[in-house]
Amino acid sequence: MKGQRMEMVTGFFQAKKYRILAGMAVIFLGVSSVRGAVVFNTLESLFGPPYFSSPQGALVSQPAGINFPLAGVFSVGGPVSGANGRTNGGIFSMSAVPFGFTSYYYPGAFTNLHYFNAAEGGIPLASPVNGADNTLYGTTSKFALTNQFFPGGMGSIYKMTTDSTLTVLYRFGSVTNSSGQPVDGASPTISLVAMSDGNYYGATYFGGTNGYAGGGSGYGTLFRVTTNGVLTTLHQFKGTDGAHPNGLIRGNNNLLFGTTAFGGTRTTVADYAGDDGFGTVFQLGTDGTFSTIYSFDLCRLACSIFDFMVDDIKYVKKCAKDPVKKIIIDWCLDDKGVNVLYKNDGTDRYPDFKLYKMIARFVHNHTPQAQFERPEFKAYEFTGEVKG
Repeated sequence: MKGQRMEMVTGFFQAKKYRILAGMAVIFLGVSSVRGAVVFNTLESLFGPPYFSSPQGALVSQPAGINFPLAGVFSVGGPVSGANGRTNGGIFSMSAVPFGFTSYYYPGAFTNLHYFNAAEGGIPLASPVNGADNTLYGTTSKFALTNQFFPGGMGSIYKMTTDSTLTVLYRFGSVTNSSGQPVDGASPTISLVAMSDGNYYGATYFGGTNGYAGGGSGYGTLFRVTTNGVLTTLHQFKGTDGAHPNGLIRGNNNLLFGTTAFGGTRTTVADYAGDDGFGTVFQLGTDGTFSTIYSFDLCRLACSIFDFMVDDIKYVKKCAKDPVKKIIIDWCLDDKGVNVLYKNDGTDRYPDFKLYKMIARFVHNHTPQAQFERPEFKAYEFTGEVKG
């Protein structure tokens, strides 16, 4: 344990700037639950109870004068809740102490700021963010309100003032349809994003009104919340435009950009929406305007390359012995394992799809070889001599 503590302290010594210190802390406080538990227990043995582990996200660097200069969340720890029979996680702080007359810092007091109870929410998975009012704003992924779709709870949005007073701004699942589905979303897992209008924007991984077929939990939502806890659902993912948002950042011109882990369109001949898709990149305006920027579509990519990899569909099994060609062949299969381009006799499975390929290839010159002539790639062309 001493060696592990020394490793952590050494990491802080290497942080030459205060802001970098917060980033370094992620490495040494642990991103994984196992690593986090070891380091947190080490700190506990040095600074005393309470017990907590499994830090999530990055540390937040606070303005000077705030009583928790570095703040973060942990998903495991705290008193066992009678409502759910487990711990709910909480929020902690750590001070940074200057090392002599150098620009180096090492960890100072390590303090628990708040343990979540089941009514407030629990298991926070995203870092809190700094508010303009020196208040922390964050989310929890579980507990708070429950229903038949989410017996473990749907999470919440909270704020914490400088005196460590926590207030629940919103509990997901407060708005449901006739089936009991949380149209306002469930389980936010990423940090809130502050925008110039003074509001915060975020996403829920589950919930909404789409994506419950076959035992699903919803494709997720995008929302806006005020500092007073008034929440507006801006978008409910449909699957074809993405499913399960897992990233959101602030852009220019009052725009936010984000990603989804699944969903999107995979081919023009089969529907692979929802949990079977490859994910999307989307754009969101503060006025709620939503658009999908890009759908990660490996099948479309493979279709454009297939004819260069496989001379004849009759020899597809022989070509599949090559590991690279096998990848392209596999990407061209539908949900029944059938090639979306050709039948076994070599004829087109979907005649209209051939027209699409021909236009892409000969009108727009969208072929793999032609892409190397684009200026974006041409800039990286190597014309020198390769010496063995």
